Amino acid sequence: MNILNIFKRNEPDPQPIGKVLKSESTVEQSCTSPLLYHSYDPIDALQLPAVYAALSIISNSIATLPIYVKQYKNNERSIIPNHKIQKLFYNMLQSKHTVIKQLVFDLLLYGNSYVYIKRTDGKPEKLIYLQFGDVQVNYKKEEDIVEYQCCNHNQVPKLVKQEDMLHFARDTRDGIMGRGFLYFAAEVIKLAGYTQQAAEDYFRSGCSLTGILKFKNGLRGIQQQDIRNQWMQIHSHGARGAGLGVLGGDADYIPISQNSADSQMLETREFNLTDIARFFNISPILLGDLSHNSYSSIEDSNIEFINHTLLPIINLMEEEINRKLITVSSQYVDFDENSLLKGNRASISNYLASLVSNGIMTTNEARQQIGMNPVDGGDSLIIPFTDISQNTIGGNGEEQTDDNLLTD
Repeated sequence: MNILNIFKRNEPDPQPIGKVLKSESTVEQSCTSPLLYHSYDPIDALQLPAVYAALSIISNSIATLPIYVKQYKNNERSIIPNHKIQKLFYNMLQSKHTVIKQLVFDLLLYGNSYVYIKRTDGKPEKLIYLQFGDVQVNYKKEEDIVEYQCCNHNQVPKLVKQEDMLHFARDTRDGIMGRGFLYFAAEVIKLAGYTQQAAEDYFRSGCSLTGILKFKNGLRGIQQQDIRNQWMQIHSHGARGAGLGVLGGDADYIPISQNSADSQMLETREFNLTDIARFFNISPILLGDLSHNSYSSIEDSNIEFINHTLLPIINLMEEEINRKLITVSSQYVDFDENSLLKGNRASISNYLASLVSNGIMTTNEARQQIGMNPVDGGDSLIIPFTDISQNTIGGNGEEQTDDNLLTD
């Protein structure tokens, strides 16, 4: 594992790839290493369970969200069914889930992710996902223009204009290039790597020193090594004679023991998990640390996860998509987060019942939320004993007046 040898303390402040490419000759350079501003391979970071788990749960959560194109008209928001922009995300080479997951993965890990917009007669025709290492950014600061230099890629030109590239950038310092987990968390990755490597070496050696051979007359270095090799060869696990030690007349065997907490380094590894969770702005509970579980229900956990972890990323992606793909001011792309707010059956039924009984949601809308088919007469907003559309009591169509009420 290379994670222990890939960090250098005396490195200059890392710069994003192609932050400023000043000349056309520089623009013509090929896209070489995707990690020009990282001093280590991200594969090493992904071998840490907490890092991989955090990336997976965030990217999978956003990838599962349905994407709609909605419009705001007459103070009402409604979904535009089968909108052409919505179809772009579902008609890519890969599935929508795969592409969105990888975009979020790149965004969190590197700070940048890219999608090329292929246009015909100025209209978006197709979206093509580009790997992080396939794109360099040419920022012409004096002209306030951004261009993207792409590697050889099917259906993607070598030089792409700003309006033809969805560029999702997170935690940017210059407004152009983002910075991801690999940029900020080098020290945390290094510490977690040391801990994991130490645990691996420790368990590989049999969890601890089992004992010490002490000679009364003392030994020189070469003699010590020879005796150690002979002892390990004869008495190590799996060798013949293991379990029975034969000592010389001037030798003593001193056993050594160590408790399981020390051997597993539990506290250090838990601390690493918590630190990694902080960088991803995610609760350690979602990474499997249940030692501080204080949530009363899964809904509380999901709400915090959505508000503090997912929404900033979702909002970032929605704004970039709306800037580059939506041309009608009253329309916008929306990642529907409602699917993540599902709790247990009792809480869902109480929530829907309150909406229906207060005339906020129809019976069929509530049935749709729980995957049930619509029923006849279930499309009206009804408050108990009152049909809102008829403004009647009892639903018999007769307008009620003060005299009618007194007569009744």
